[in-house]
Amino acid sequence: MEAVFSPDPFASRLMKTLCSDDPQRRKEFAALASTFGAVGVTSSVRVDEKSVDPNSLPEGPWSKVEISCIRLTDKSDEQGDAERVASASLALVLALLPVERESVEISPLAQGLPEGALVRLAVNRYERSPSNRAAAIAVHGAYCHACGFDFSAFYGMLGDGFIEVHHRVPVSSLGEGYVIDPSQDLVPLCANCHQMVHREDPPISPEDLRGLLVTRGVIR
Repeated sequence: MEAVFSPDPFASRLMKTLCSDDPQRRKEFAALASTFGAVGVTSSVRVDEKSVDPNSLPEGPWSKVEISCIRLTDKSDEQGDAERVASASLALVLALLPVERESVEISPLAQGLPEGALVRLAVNRYERSPSNRAAAIAVHGAYCHACGFDFSAFYGMLGDGFIEVHHRVPVSSLGEGYVIDPSQDLVPLCANCHQMVHREDPPISPEDLRGLLVTRGVIR
């Protein structure tokens, strides 16, 4: 099974962004390619019709690029394999694109407001890379690793690829420039289990939550 990303000749602005010499993006790209290889998804890159090493992308400008991900399958889980390969390809592309940083500054909550009143809350939003989410699904699959719930199996096509991704170490605790390892740092969880692990500080592990569910007889 193969997924291929190959922008058309008119995507010049996209090409300029993809071939950026940003060392952090290239580092993440190489790390993801290595992670996918460890779980049976082979990544290959061609730049201007030449095969290149994912760990050492050539300097720009590029006129053409092709990123492909291949996984050998036995057809026992074609849907799952398709999701993994597509997610891996998407993750590699997103790794080369800039991620917008968002911050919201808000005033303290006033007292005595009526029900339904609009208020401004003080929050910090930490950057979450969409490439890491796609990579986590490619590595682990799109089902909850605590309770086992599979949105695709329950809702059909409507639920394909739908899952939340949990950071084992809170994003706010990661140092700047830390490169996420999707196989170790991230784990897919359904919304319910994701909320439950965060009821403790620090969050409890998905494995411990699964153990709790087994002990209570909710799952086997």
